[in-house]
Amino acid sequence: MNRQKLKREAKAWVEEGIISDEQYDKIIERYSKSGPNSIILLFAILLMALGFLTFIMSDWAREPHLSRIVILAA
Repeated sequence: MNRQKLKREAKAWVEEGIISDEQYDKIIERYSKSGPNSIILLFAILLMALGFLTFIMSDWAREPHLSRIVILAA
């Protein structure tokens, strides 16, 4: 569940009386922090993309023209 959806749901819970305002604040505080996992994931995706591009570009001269167009379009 993403943070915005959690905030909407938690507000609805407060309005319905399921949780108190204090509990709402604690929930939002706990789950609104972006942890280091998101930074590590972003870095991993970036490195994988760079590795893929390096692999493709190393053999770029041998690729047929149609393949080059498809790769660039993707």
